[in-house]
Amino acid sequence: MKTRFYILLAAVLCCLTACEKNPESSDKQRDITYTVTTVGTQRAASAVDKTTTVHLETEAEWQALLDRFCDYAENGSVVTFYGTQAPLPAKGGPSQAGSLRTTKDATTFSTTDREAMKRWMAQMEDEGMTVTVSFDPNTGTWNGTAYATAPQPDPISDTVAAPFFSVSASRQVTFATGNLQYNAVTGEYRMAASQYATLCITSDSNWTDLFEQDTIRHLGDEWRLLSLAEARYLIEVRFCSTVAGVENARYARAKVAGVHGLIIFPDLFVWPDSVALPVGVNNNGFSTAEGWDDNDYSVADWQQLEAAGAVFLPGTNPCYYGEMYLYYADGIAAYWTSTPDQILVSGPSQVGTNSSWENEKHAIRYIRDNQ
Repeated sequence: MKTRFYILLAAVLCCLTACEKNPESSDKQRDITYTVTTVGTQRAASAVDKTTTVHLETEAEWQALLDRFCDYAENGSVVTFYGTQAPLPAKGGPSQAGSLRTTKDATTFSTTDREAMKRWMAQMEDEGMTVTVSFDPNTGTWNGTAYATAPQPDPISDTVAAPFFSVSASRQVTFATGNLQYNAVTGEYRMAASQYATLCITSDSNWTDLFEQDTIRHLGDEWRLLSLAEARYLIEVRFCSTVAGVENARYARAKVAGVHGLIIFPDLFVWPDSVALPVGVNNNGFSTAEGWDDNDYSVADWQQLEAAGAVFLPGTNPCYYGEMYLYYADGIAAYWTSTPDQILVSGPSQVGTNSSWENEKHAIRYIRDNQ
């Protein structure tokens, strides 16, 4: 009898121990909402970015989804996700190898190790962050950005337009009405007369609109530059209206009054009925220039788009700047951020952020926080 009792007791203890160690306990359950933005040659003109919510019961399911996110990114897409479980206490920072940078509103992480990126993504989700991840095939680097507060999953109404642009989950800004210009003779600064106005640094005028980063001057305390994290959120993450069948439409490359550049849509935006719909919305692929020449808008078209809240960042006119003639000859738009040596770029082969070469001069478009 005693032997049978001890056998039964041992079985009960084993069962309890197994339950304690079960990794598929309820605290591993979570709902993950994610959006996969397909870019490059894989994106059809009629492609629509869909937001999906999945319920995960186990840690194994969570790891499989992280693997899927990495696969999406490795194939050229940008993945944005967040969870709705209660956030766990912060763990202080990833222990894996990689480059970590933290600002007030965001944390960025870069690594060439896929497993390290998965661990970082999981940690950021545990801390209640909204995470975006992409992959650079040229360097084999995974790039992630985590934002402090997850956006609400409720869809944004397309019935009201407002010229506000989210640059984090808790901050909106408005853009200046033109690029910064400077007169080297008088020392005067001014805004360009229109959003599509650009100058050439070799023109006969004393005015220029290209600057080295260490010479930037501010037009009052209320004006500032986008940070690198804010530029990425603006272009890659924020939740917006639908334009031309594309959900969360953030931008489209275009020509306005014959000037190449980037149209950025506000969070809430209604495309004017009398203006031709754009192609290549949210397309930042390196292998296709969709929208670069296809979206060709007149001054009258732009007046309607601007009245609806759109912003246009023009490329610089073809002009000689040392060895950089070819860089600017195609009207590429390169704008300084407040982060050292980091720029927001729009051209026939890229929309996104990049590093500036030494001694380069770029345009400036100021923003102002929405009070």
